[in-house]
Amino acid sequence: MTRAAGADQVMYTELQAALEAGAAPTQALTAVAADGVLAAVARELRLGRSLGDAARTVQTGHPAADLLVRALAVAELTGAGAAQATEQSLAAVRDEASLQRLIEVRTSQARGAAIILAALPPVAWVLFVAADRATLRFYLTAAGALSGLLAVALGASAWWCMRRLVTKAAGEALTADPLAATPPPRDWTRVAALAVPVLLVGALTVGPGLAVVVAVAVAAV
Repeated sequence: MTRAAGADQVMYTELQAALEAGAAPTQALTAVAADGVLAAVARELRLGRSLGDAARTVQTGHPAADLLVRALAVAELTGAGAAQATEQSLAAVRDEASLQRLIEVRTSQARGAAIILAALPPVAWVLFVAADRATLRFYLTAAGALSGLLAVALGASAWWCMRRLVTKAAGEALTADPLAATPPPRDWTRVAALAVPVLLVGALTVGPGLAVVVAVAVAAV
């Protein structure tokens, strides 16, 4: 869990306690949300705007926090439900933090592998140079300088690609819809039943190369 997420949890807990103690939503937000995800909302309230106006115009950047502000605005009008709304938002924040920790654990192996793969080439180069310093003269030539630059560029691009893959996978996991339907697994029996006859007939009629291309296209449909 990040420090900001931990601070937001503390703020939500304090907000819930203030509401349960009888404070109005506007008073509770003004008192406990000076910092954190609801700071912009609290700032608008201190300037004299109503909670309803702040809920309509201020975007916190966090869906759970935006929903909480709108729920508190409704609760202030109706006079009930503010503490329950805060409790639901706190549960959402905790669930998000738990999911973040799970993703960090699941992607730790990939991050470790990326670090090892990126560190191996320079470590090996240092060992080779330490074993025979005469190899450094090679990098004084044009070919050596070019190969060194290419090696550095390839290593940096590989590191960037691996980091991007891990970051993208983690982002997709965070934004995945748990209610979305899972795509059905590919029926390999059907694929073989379609591709094998096409491959055999195509190999006898138009040649093996084109037959493979057509068979792959048919199997992919």
